[in-house]
Amino acid sequence: MDIQERRLREMDEQGIEMMLLSLNAPAVQPFPKKPRAQEIARKANDYLAGEVRKRPDRFQGLAALAMQDPEGAAASSNGCVKELAFAARW
Repeated sequence: MDIQERRLREMDEQGIEMMLLSLNAPAVQPFPKKPRAQEIARKANDYLAGEVRKRPDRFQGLAALAMQDPEGAAASSNGCVKELAFAARW
């Protein structure tokens, strides 16, 4: 969780210029109810976006998606790329 100090320090020590950050497994997959899964994904993405905004030269984000709702996940993915400036790989 210490992204801005410890992680940056360790990245510098290891010569790592850029890191992709994401919510760790099991992420939102264990939540069977769509609303709860969507809430967890949204909170994780908002937090991550705030951290990435502090150092976009060093960090990029990968979206957490609630696959319990495939259509909602697709919309969320697009929003994370367009609004939160997360990495896009498709």
